[in-house]
Amino acid sequence: MSSTTSLQIAPKIAIILFPGSNYELETKFALESVGMIGEEFLWNGDLEKFADYDGYFITGGFSFEDRIRSGVISSKSDIVQVLYTQAKVGKPILGVCNGAQILIESGLVPGIENLALGGALAHNRRMKDGKVLGTGFYNSHVNIKITNTNTAFTNCFEKDEVIEIIVAHGEGKFVFSQPVFDTVKNQITTQYCDESGSILDEFPINPNGSMSNIASIINPSGNVMAIMPHPERSATGIKFFQSMKKYIQELKVKKDSGKDFEYKELPLSLVQGINIITDFEQGLNSELLAVRLRITDNEEQTTQMLLDQKNIKVKLTKYIGWNVKASNILIEQKTPPIRGLGGTINAELINSIITSEELFNPKKEKLVELELLKTNNDKIILVKNIEDSEGKSKLQTLQALSSDFESLANIDKYWIWGLKGQDSEIQNLLDSNILANPFSQEVNKLK
Repeated sequence: MSSTTSLQIAPKIAIILFPGSNYELETKFALESVGMIGEEFLWNGDLEKFADYDGYFITGGFSFEDRIRSGVISSKSDIVQVLYTQAKVGKPILGVCNGAQILIESGLVPGIENLALGGALAHNRRMKDGKVLGTGFYNSHVNIKITNTNTAFTNCFEKDEVIEIIVAHGEGKFVFSQPVFDTVKNQITTQYCDESGSILDEFPINPNGSMSNIASIINPSGNVMAIMPHPERSATGIKFFQSMKKYIQELKVKKDSGKDFEYKELPLSLVQGINIITDFEQGLNSELLAVRLRITDNEEQTTQMLLDQKNIKVKLTKYIGWNVKASNILIEQKTPPIRGLGGTINAELINSIITSEELFNPKKEKLVELELLKTNNDKIILVKNIEDSEGKSKLQTLQALSSDFESLANIDKYWIWGLKGQDSEIQNLLDSNILANPFSQEVNKLK
């Protein structure tokens, strides 16, 4: 087939859907509006047909209900490995919102060797004048500046062009370690800005607290991009799709002329030592409360299902942990700990916290003795968001509720995972980064 004939055929794009994905109709319309064909492709579809597509689009939504954290379950699906194969031959892959989270959690972006995890999309944090104005889901119009036009998705823009676009997400804060950021900052494709293009790191210009106001970032080869705003939901985003079509056509011309695509990756050395797990330090005058659902824990079951699919032979039990710390003055009361993990917190204060039902609902959840937890599991891992907004929120709520809680100094929220299995299997699980993303979460082990 001649290059002229091949260019006359509309590029066919797979719109990849996971359980809980959405915006597929908007995506299909956007693709068709620039002369491409969008076809829905389920995450568990026939992967032998996957290579027939010219490009790929991972939609937004809440895949697998965002269990564990957004995008991680989907990122471990077999279809992602096939995406990796297609990326290596130059095909464009665009992940929007939840799709961006999947690309980050899979390692396809920022593009370190062997799909190594290179960053995170953490929980939103809206900051202004040094104060936290809000966290969690945020939906609004924002402005972004096109900072890199030499990619599969931005080649139809002018450098530093500013457009208005929609954001709608709860975990959109791009986070990288400093060594990774120093390497990938030239891969940033768009940044949040004001109407004039000024990049100011404060809300509402930066809607989620993203490092360096990052709205999207691409892999080193320029053909896989993770973007949090929604180009498919706004007319101003049409150039992303025009760029995708132009790139596909140019790629076909190159291949017809015998030129191979050069796929580039970043060195593994960038992330060596990033997932080090430290011992959990109880600290003085504090108490760790472990809570378990009385009913079925769907997040636990979904995670266990994933481990079984990946042949990781570890049995999981999930708890929520609240580490409560009081002011030092209470140490002098020398009240014995009521849960046993070296805590010295005042028992009356702990009982007041429990009866407030602010940290857990006794009709749905129950406290678990930590000694029993340790007896029933071979290893216990505690995971906490580095920016623990929920813990801080609970502290503020309790202190506003009653003067009885004035002595509270801090509350940290943890996901506690009880693990049963051989040491090698448990280590395999921890190395997989399924339970935690070390770029946005701290990981401790209980001694």
